[in-house]
Amino acid sequence: MVNQSEQINEIMGALAKAQSEMTHAVKDSNNPYFKSTYADLAGVWEACRGPLSKNGLAVTQIVSQEGEKPILVTLLGHSSGQWIRSVMALPIQKPGPQEIGSCITYCRRYALASIVGVYQDDDDAESAEGRGKSKSAEQKPANGGSVSASQKDYLKKLSSQVEKVDPPYIKTVMNAIGVKSFEEMDNAQADRAIRSFNKRLQPKNKIEDFAEAVGGNS
Repeated sequence: MVNQSEQINEIMGALAKAQSEMTHAVKDSNNPYFKSTYADLAGVWEACRGPLSKNGLAVTQIVSQEGEKPILVTLLGHSSGQWIRSVMALPIQKPGPQEIGSCITYCRRYALASIVGVYQDDDDAESAEGRGKSKSAEQKPANGGSVSASQKDYLKKLSSQVEKVDPPYIKTVMNAIGVKSFEEMDNAQADRAIRSFNKRLQPKNKIEDFAEAVGGNS
């Protein structure tokens, strides 16, 4: 279920600007049981936090209850006071803090990506639990494709910002990735660099801290 403020012109304009600056969430977590990779909650936040904040947008995610059913409420708000709210039923199958926390975190990831428009490019849900990747698809590398022009531009923009606050950090990231220049990077390496630079530039998101405490770290 989705609700919104009476007017959404301001929030949609800001979201459009934010989306033009977002990259897709990096698949850097593993599902060992099904041998798949996926972008975790932190990865989705890394892809959108900076552009959202820059354009006066914020996201809160709160666990609540609707009747007897637990729900996840995701609110995208704008500095103008306009907002868009999404409500998702939490499909908790088993009692217990670990199971509940895992379910909440899983749903938060998809709800956040959906409301801000972050592309995850993952198969953690095993094609909606059809477990449907063929062997030929599994043999293809998850990352490693060519770096897009927008990725290159964004990477250069971030590196110039990092250069102003912590010049040695750029070399540290490059060494960790295993390249000497941006031109040597493939798609996955560029995403890793972007995430690292964003993490260095952005302060800790306090809203996320609170939501993580409620939702668990699964």
